[in-house]
Amino acid sequence: MLTILPSILLFAVGIALLYKGALLLIENATKLARNFGLPLILIGFTIVAFGTSLPELIIGIFSGLAGENSLTLGNVLGGNMVNLGVALGLTALIAPIGLPAKNHRFELYSLVFALAILYMLLRDGLLSRFDGLILVTMAIVFILAVIREATTMSKVERVIKRTITIKRRRERLYNIIAIAAGLALLFIGARMTVVNAVSLARLAGVSEVLIGLTLIALGTSLPEILTTIISAIKKTEQLSIGNIIGSNVMNVLLILGVSVLISPIEINQTVWQYDLPFLLLTTLIFISIVRSSRKISRREGLLLLSAYVIYVLFAFLLRL
Repeated sequence: MLTILPSILLFAVGIALLYKGALLLIENATKLARNFGLPLILIGFTIVAFGTSLPELIIGIFSGLAGENSLTLGNVLGGNMVNLGVALGLTALIAPIGLPAKNHRFELYSLVFALAILYMLLRDGLLSRFDGLILVTMAIVFILAVIREATTMSKVERVIKRTITIKRRRERLYNIIAIAAGLALLFIGARMTVVNAVSLARLAGVSEVLIGLTLIALGTSLPEILTTIISAIKKTEQLSIGNIIGSNVMNVLLILGVSVLISPIEINQTVWQYDLPFLLLTTLIFISIVRSSRKISRREGLLLLSAYVIYVLFAFLLRL
């Protein structure tokens, strides 16, 4: 027991630093974007989505450098399930989530497209560096397309403030410094999380994929969960839904792609036969809710949360 206590404590500290760093980055990146007159939907799909996915990205980089990429794969798949099942499901149970009038078909179907491509790449049992290049290229295309769409559809919404006061300049400088501080906390927290998660997995005899699917997935998804809850309470639906969709696409294409570029991943058949299909099914349920309703009700929130609980239970059973 004494041998694993330091790893548990350092793992918890790492998660706390990830959470604080991401929160600092999200808050100040959002303020900076609004200061420059960027629309809310653009903030949700890009800046906030990228900000909340930074813990996964940093962990992906460190895992790749350490040759522990199975941790990244588990974190990406588990993190996406947490975003759909816990972030959206739990939030909807607290307060039903209003959906934006425009359904954003491109972004929604990008979720399914990204998972379908990943499923095809996993069939040979290996994610190679070439596969990583494909994923990263698709991530860049997605980001550029979202920026173009958001800029085009929000011409009325955008307000470019030409008069820049000294106070506004100071605010921007503060936001930039705070963003840098948030990134520093993310790097430190990610390093501590990866090292001690691998240590715990080895000490307990549990596969690193399973650790990534559960503990790390929940820990690194805290920014998405918090952002979604706050957005729902403040009725900023575009930010809330945009954050989850953008984060899930970024996780599959950018985070996993960058990690694989550093170090290829050999795939466990359970990932290909169970984890990814279950995530795809949950994603389709989410899309059907968004396309057919004006809000995510408490009943639909319970459905999403139940899907996550079932997923975790079977993930444990299949890996015992």
